[in-house]
Amino acid sequence: MQSIQSKHVAGTKEFIDIGSPELHISISKFSEDLSTPWHYHEKTYFTLIQKGGNVEHRKDSSFECHPGDLFIYNSDYWHYNDKGRAGSRNFNVEIDDKWFKKYEIDRTHLSGAQLLKNITVKAAFLKLVAEVHKNDEYSSLGIESYLLQIFTEILRSHNCQTRKSPGWVKKIRDYLSDHSGDISLSTLSQIANLHPVTLSKEFPVYFGTGFSEYIRNLKCERVLQLLARKSMSLQQIANASGFCDAGYMVKTFKKRYNLTPTEYRKSLSY
Repeated sequence: MQSIQSKHVAGTKEFIDIGSPELHISISKFSEDLSTPWHYHEKTYFTLIQKGGNVEHRKDSSFECHPGDLFIYNSDYWHYNDKGRAGSRNFNVEIDDKWFKKYEIDRTHLSGAQLLKNITVKAAFLKLVAEVHKNDEYSSLGIESYLLQIFTEILRSHNCQTRKSPGWVKKIRDYLSDHSGDISLSTLSQIANLHPVTLSKEFPVYFGTGFSEYIRNLKCERVLQLLARKSMSLQQIANASGFCDAGYMVKTFKKRYNLTPTEYRKSLSY
């Protein structure tokens, strides 16, 4: 892994050379409490909070950022951060306009800034992170491929939102986010007030995947958030994430993200 370090706010920003002049990948490490002035990014900017966190302020809102949160910022979107926790770490991807032009992606449809909760997007981004740490002769190809998957899904979700999701979508999403036990199609149908056949056909339209894949990805999302807590064992994380045992958690996590929970946890100390 080739890298260049530079001073960055209250810590360092380490740039990783992946052989692509249009993509700029870096890891920000904060040794003191993070506090930044109002600023914007000149390029489209992804950041994944891997450890620690902070409070982000925008013109119309403020909210707390936690490990596992993935954000995208369109260029020229103003914001600032404070109350950062010492030891925080962010994984960043900056994308030149030339990259969007090369693949004919219209980024004007992207919102100014967005907390990406779409688990299909997050799964692809974690695979991108794994490719960066492999950093071999095929990694640049893999990274670009995952970025294309990410933007395809972001724009698909945008098109769904412009059609306005029916009320049952939020009910189902909230239920699945809060419930880690057994889940049945009949229960979901009752919550949505839809026939099981109708719900089965409509679910992938608004969630981007089927029931089982969505639930597995949601559990892996919980694992991702908890891996930053070094005091928790893999079995404890499995229990807290709704997995029956650590072995199945490891197998499912690796299938989703192309690396094991232990490998991801180790990557946080690079």
